[in-house]
Amino acid sequence: MLTVTRISDAEAAIRATPPRLIVLDRRLPDGDGLLLSAQIRLQVPSAAIVLVTADTSPALHDLMAVARIRHYVSKPFSPPALADAIHAALSDSSLYSHGQND
Repeated sequence: MLTVTRISDAEAAIRATPPRLIVLDRRLPDGDGLLLSAQIRLQVPSAAIVLVTADTSPALHDLMAVARIRHYVSKPFSPPALADAIHAALSDSSLYSHGQND
């Protein structure tokens, strides 16, 4: 497991070792995690992404759909809620990596 707090560090880490799972905050000190997810999808299409956000607006849900992010947790969240979102995202990711789902 690797923890980064900046987009530039995340980009370098993803290039070095493509992750299977990314837990990504929407608001990062140097940018928007949702925009970063688009770059991640280009580099690691099968990565499972869980978005962490305080925004639960319908507009965000639309943006998440475009970015192929199906799982998120709303701030504040409990550890079990995060664990459930991670489990669900990894399950979806395995379907994508085996070409069984679009």
